[in-house]
Amino acid sequence: MTISEQLSRETRELTFDTLPDVVVHESKRRLLDTLACGIAGFDSPPSRALQALFKETGGPAEATLYGSGFRTSAMNAALANGVMVRFSEAMDLSLESANGVTFHGHPGEVIPSILAVGERQHSSGKDIITAIVLGYQLLNRLSYAMGGGRAIEHNGWKNEIRAGLIVPLVVGKLMGLTEQQLVNAVGISGCFSSGLGLLDHGSEEVTMSRDLRFPHHAYQAILAALMAQKGFEGPSRVYEGHNGFNEVISRGKIDLALLSQSDGEFNILYTWTKAYPVNIRLLGLTEILRGMVRDHHLTPERVARIRIRTTQRVLEGMGNPGTHRYPQTKQTADQSAYYVAALVIADGTVRLGLDQFTAERMRDPKLRAVIDKIELIAVPEWKTDDAPTEVEITTVDGATHSGRVDHPKGHVRNPMTDHELRDKFRGMASRLMDEAKIKKVFAAIDGLEELKDISKLTSTLVVA
Repeated sequence: MTISEQLSRETRELTFDTLPDVVVHESKRRLLDTLACGIAGFDSPPSRALQALFKETGGPAEATLYGSGFRTSAMNAALANGVMVRFSEAMDLSLESANGVTFHGHPGEVIPSILAVGERQHSSGKDIITAIVLGYQLLNRLSYAMGGGRAIEHNGWKNEIRAGLIVPLVVGKLMGLTEQQLVNAVGISGCFSSGLGLLDHGSEEVTMSRDLRFPHHAYQAILAALMAQKGFEGPSRVYEGHNGFNEVISRGKIDLALLSQSDGEFNILYTWTKAYPVNIRLLGLTEILRGMVRDHHLTPERVARIRIRTTQRVLEGMGNPGTHRYPQTKQTADQSAYYVAALVIADGTVRLGLDQFTAERMRDPKLRAVIDKIELIAVPEWKTDDAPTEVEITTVDGATHSGRVDHPKGHVRNPMTDHELRDKFRGMASRLMDEAKIKKVFAAIDGLEELKDISKLTSTLVVA
């Protein structure tokens, strides 16, 4: 039996009745968190561009675009809604275990595809919950088998490539595809999955195309599932075949036995919820500086120097002076250690509403003056993803203040409560939705397993 055949069988066998209550509850938390990100990105430039395109090109009214309520094809909706989620840079992150040592990408990005196809199929809330759990399970396991979210990036690819191999299974389950059709869908989509590391490299200015990293693969994956449903065939050995995914993309480093082995636990429980809309490696920095500004009444004028001790990975990806010291795009700014630190010193925090990432704010002389006081220092022995962040601030009167954080708020070892997660949703959505509309979203998600048709949820996501 091939890897695709084994995963297709596992996909078909997973049912809602096999899910523990804690897993069902966590799937609702993941859904709420991802929708917060999507609503926040509704009026972003890349979202507006895609909405205009799809209104111009049309398509069957199968699924809803977040915010506008415009209905288009499931493929288009997955693409546009996925871009809204990614634009926010506030989506969740998978960890390998409760210890939270190794990062494995952003599994919540599978949710726009699930909702889009779920609307098309008039799926129930139980179907959606099952698909979310499956999506997290398989996306994360593929990352584990590849050696972590960063492993494939050493070969020049982005780890969202995995969407092209896993999303066909998840949406195919909602479509009721047979095992053979699922295999065909994975083969079709997997053979055309690629994503250059240029999209989000620390030595390059990051553009809107970053926000397509997962959604574009998801678009193709839905297309592949639709093709397979009509009888189109794909190779069953897309992983292990000659010049297949393992040989060409992963350079033979996938642990195929691990990939094909059904998990003994639900890895959706090992998810990190971001408290701020910035790169995951900048959350500790944000949290430390927030506390220091509050406790020591720091202002940009009072700060003489800021020294940030972090990992070499942060310097490579978020600390390149040529591209990230004075970011020119939102997609670079939320990855910039310099810019994020300056925001906290100037404003006291990084707000969830994304208003601090406008072109005008990036040109703010006040921020640039703070940026010029920042020094990033790599600590050689800090090599793992769970490395801490340390900050030392010297004020103009010679005083020194320091802070350190090991597990920022939202980490699996310092999780957000349900109440805090709702506050995050409010923080990201309140500029577009009033409290009455927000409560309707909460109510629909709370009672998700009782919904007969997921459109009862997606209809609450219209902000106008």
